[in-house]
Amino acid sequence: MEYNEILFWKVFHNKFIFNNIIEQISNIQLEYERIDLYRVGNRIKFKEFQSLKVMVLKKQFQLLKCKLDNNESVLYNKESIDFLIRDAPFDIIKLFTEKYRIKQNDPQLEKLNVMIDLVFHSAKNNNLDSFRYFINEFQLPVEKIVFEYILEEKSIEFIDIILNSNQFKLEESTRKSCLKLISNNKNNFQQLIEYVILKRPELNFFTSKTVAENYIQRHSLKFQSDSYKPEILDFLAFYNLKSKETKLKILEMGCVSRITPDFIYFNNIKPNNWKGYEDVQFFIFIILQQCDLERSIAKDTTLEIIKNEIDKIKDCGNIKTDEKCKQLHQLIIMKLLTRYSSKIYEDYLKLYDQIIEGTDYRIVFHYTFSTFSVNGLKYLIDCKKKSVSITETITINETIKMDNLINNEKRIVEFLKIYFKSKESIPQLHKGSIGYMFLLILNHCSIETLNEILELKPQDEMVMGFLSVFIPENQYQSPKKGKEFIQEISKNKDNDRFIWFTEKFIKRFVPINQINYIYNFECLEYIYTHISTKNHIDFLIENKQKNIYTEIQFGKKYFEIETLELIYYFQKRLNLPKPSPSHCHYLYLKSLFNGDFKTFQEIDNIENLEMEYTYTDLKSIKIDDQLIHSILENINKSKLKNLAGGSKIIFLQFLSQNEKQKLNVIDNLQFNLFPLEIMVILLDNILDVNVKASITIINKLVINGEFQILKLVNTIQQYEKKRTFTIYKPIEGKQVKNGYNAKEQLIPFIKSLFNKLKENINDRFKSLSHYYEINFIFSYLYKLLIQCDDITLDLINDVRQFYFSNDLAITDDLFTLSCYLGLRSNQFIKYLSGMKIRLESYYAHFLTGHWSYYFASGDQNYTLDFNLMLKDNNMVTIDNDFFDLIYQTTKSNDHNIDFFKKIVFFKLRYLMVELKSNTQKPSIAEEVNILIDLNRADMVLELTELEKSKNNNIQFPFQTISNFMNIATLEQFKKLNSIIGQHESNLKPIKFVLLNNSISFRKFEYIDYFLKDSNLFIEELTKKTFNNINNLKFFIDIFTSNDLEMIEYLLKYYGGNRFKKTTKTITTTTPQPTIDLFEDFRRSGNYFQIIMNNGLIDMYGLLHQYFLFIPSKDNILNTINNSRFKFIEYLFKNDYLKHIDKENLY
Repeated sequence: MEYNEILFWKVFHNKFIFNNIIEQISNIQLEYERIDLYRVGNRIKFKEFQSLKVMVLKKQFQLLKCKLDNNESVLYNKESIDFLIRDAPFDIIKLFTEKYRIKQNDPQLEKLNVMIDLVFHSAKNNNLDSFRYFINEFQLPVEKIVFEYILEEKSIEFIDIILNSNQFKLEESTRKSCLKLISNNKNNFQQLIEYVILKRPELNFFTSKTVAENYIQRHSLKFQSDSYKPEILDFLAFYNLKSKETKLKILEMGCVSRITPDFIYFNNIKPNNWKGYEDVQFFIFIILQQCDLERSIAKDTTLEIIKNEIDKIKDCGNIKTDEKCKQLHQLIIMKLLTRYSSKIYEDYLKLYDQIIEGTDYRIVFHYTFSTFSVNGLKYLIDCKKKSVSITETITINETIKMDNLINNEKRIVEFLKIYFKSKESIPQLHKGSIGYMFLLILNHCSIETLNEILELKPQDEMVMGFLSVFIPENQYQSPKKGKEFIQEISKNKDNDRFIWFTEKFIKRFVPINQINYIYNFECLEYIYTHISTKNHIDFLIENKQKNIYTEIQFGKKYFEIETLELIYYFQKRLNLPKPSPSHCHYLYLKSLFNGDFKTFQEIDNIENLEMEYTYTDLKSIKIDDQLIHSILENINKSKLKNLAGGSKIIFLQFLSQNEKQKLNVIDNLQFNLFPLEIMVILLDNILDVNVKASITIINKLVINGEFQILKLVNTIQQYEKKRTFTIYKPIEGKQVKNGYNAKEQLIPFIKSLFNKLKENINDRFKSLSHYYEINFIFSYLYKLLIQCDDITLDLINDVRQFYFSNDLAITDDLFTLSCYLGLRSNQFIKYLSGMKIRLESYYAHFLTGHWSYYFASGDQNYTLDFNLMLKDNNMVTIDNDFFDLIYQTTKSNDHNIDFFKKIVFFKLRYLMVELKSNTQKPSIAEEVNILIDLNRADMVLELTELEKSKNNNIQFPFQTISNFMNIATLEQFKKLNSIIGQHESNLKPIKFVLLNNSISFRKFEYIDYFLKDSNLFIEELTKKTFNNINNLKFFIDIFTSNDLEMIEYLLKYYGGNRFKKTTKTITTTTPQPTIDLFEDFRRSGNYFQIIMNNGLIDMYGLLHQYFLFIPSKDNILNTINNSRFKFIEYLFKNDYLKHIDKENLY
């Protein structure tokens, strides 16, 4: 035996040491990662932990196992058993049922199964192990309703277990509805239908019948009750089956619903592949079998003739499979489903572009103009020649796409040629449809094809067709199709198409007032910025009236001009002395980052461009790693002299956006060319804790053995007064860290940075701490440090000592304090958030620097205001020794000193009151409620005594008193009322709440106190009963929770005088009073009815020992109406209902 184990058993058997350990454990303050877990009831001793539901939900399975192994009391009801089956490991479920069997003398789980159908709930929770266990091990019966639920919801495995057992009797009604039930099982239908049809024929009502017999039976039952009528398979469910073999078997059995032709039409039923011969043939076979075709076949034919034609096509060996498919397709349209084949006909037209004589011209018309079908157009013209009456105005569906015509522009030209030549010979096309047709042409055809179309005769018709895209019907409308046209141009950067449209149509045919309207409506924002030809520039200058060389008015501040030649051409056309910055803006970036350094240098040599860039301008640029050295070389040559304002800084920060690029910039950039910008980048790297980059930059900035610290100071003064600092707030109660590592990363960096800067102290710069700008850097890093993932109070203390020894300032504030307290215990965060500290200032100041803040979480669940990151001169100062007090409590060996109590009462409360002096002072009740949430009854008493000495008139809300009772011993409860001078009589308004809490929280000493020793219930004790029984409605919850021990205790000692058949012995020192909590049992059977409706056999049996309750027929029927059939069966079986004839209930 190992030494540690020997030592353990020595301690375990030493009662004195063992009891001290247990006492210490009970006094230790529990720590939670989430502050919302600090609440009333979060500190329950294991021996008092009895709720099965809570143990399962909290996943305390080892605790549950320990209690079960030791036969300790576990409270359970229907809900908690359901959770057990859903969440617990199978070995725990098995252990629970085994212990229950012995304790409740229920060897086959009969009583438990009355309370909750174990088979059903195992299936509902997908617990196959427990499902198999309850059926096979205990042979629990499977109810018909449960089996039908499983057919509708579960997999084959569950069904197999039932059918392989002897616990289920398959009724004919279930067989009749089987197919309908499994068709509702969306997740398993494909597998289940094959299982039922091919492997488990006993489940199917239709198996042993011929097709004809089934058909006759279905129709003979036409007027019978639905409960007896077989439920055949829905046709859609049948048709969507993947297995052809299963489909054929179902058809053979005749167990699929028949359909009508309109059903086929509205549900768009068709083959999966019109060019797959077997698919088309099988589709026809199914339709012939299941569809009532009398109303849909052609008038000049019969089904027999159609079947013969199908056979001829099948047997013909001279035609290919594709042609067979086509002929079958035609046969369906022309002869089989004549009046219901429009959608099938649309498929045919799209496949073959051939018109079938005698079909609906509307379908042909729609297809023709949606796809520019020449064949369709010729057919429509021919119809007119044959005097076919076509008088309607046709509208084309604008959702049809034209993808198949992109490479078939000749077809479009031919179509338009025929259309406009013979327009009078076909139905009139709706005006909007004409616009849509020409929009497709404008967007998809090449300029050459557009010119060819424009030359077609009559030309005025062509012109009006194109213009219909762009010109609205009135001045109040925005041309929707015109917007689509412009958006397509923008997406493809295709200004040539718009120029063509403007030159060919707008200028030639549109009045001036309409031209202005067209050029100013909102969709023109999408074009003109991309210039790739001189023609684009000419068109822009000739048609744009605004000042285009300073700033374009369409959204962007610059043009995307593709070449330097075009920039100079633009300059020349505008008569400018030099190119405009807005013209060079795009090409300057493009040439640099694409490696066209010659163009870049030419633009860079243009004097005084003063171009401005934002982070948005650079966001879409991708830097090629192979070009980065050349890019930096050209930047060094350029000095970025044509960038204005802060654009150089933005530019260099962009180049340093990732670690690899950052090191390239540091290694290759000539720092002396960008002194200010490099200092900003250095500061960025310092504050972002980029260790290697920061030290490298400092080393490279050493000139003549000296680093210019004053330049860093000046940079901070100029650029860092509005730097955003990220504060990581708690999310869902858990502190979010900032991703830095304190021990390995941030602390070494702080020290190495300080030492590096210290090396460069000289006569002009004698002390680092003398400059607030340097203190700014180290204060910033300190506030990052205290949020690090691995930060501890020990590490913070080491850094603080380093700061103080080097005269670096640490400004402690509410933010830093909350970090310290959170590291010591989340109880403090709970306390602070509960105190609702909110100061009026939304900003905090660091010395003279003005700061703003960014929060990493939008979480608003916590009232602690972390805006107070740095100290405002007008705010309350937080002493530096606050940290020392917090830190000292971690080093104390005196376990009797409660660190939470010490910090709260010695320091924190005074600070809170001082902070609150700016707004509203917190009430004592508020603070007491926080301490109650923290389960600190002792601190509630100390706080109350402390405040009582200052203010003799202290009152607590009743809710606070009742909450305190939930965490306190009886003596503590009495003491609190004594301190605040709360007389017992004052508690009478909440006496039933207190009694309710006593019973609900199983506080037996409180129950005895309230009902025996106190005067709260003196009237009830005198009358030996309760006047208003409604005040005891909470008994319903006690009954339904199935707390047998509590009910038996109350019955024994607070049950009054009643008929009692047996008495169980419960150890107690409390004498029996005469008050009766169960008066209502003598007045009615309401409570018994509640117990019956919840299936609580054990509770019913317990009450039956104390009360002579004879259930009435109404009680029984009410229980049956609540689907508690097993409960009633159990009562009959165990002779509880001898007085009622079972047959008379129905």
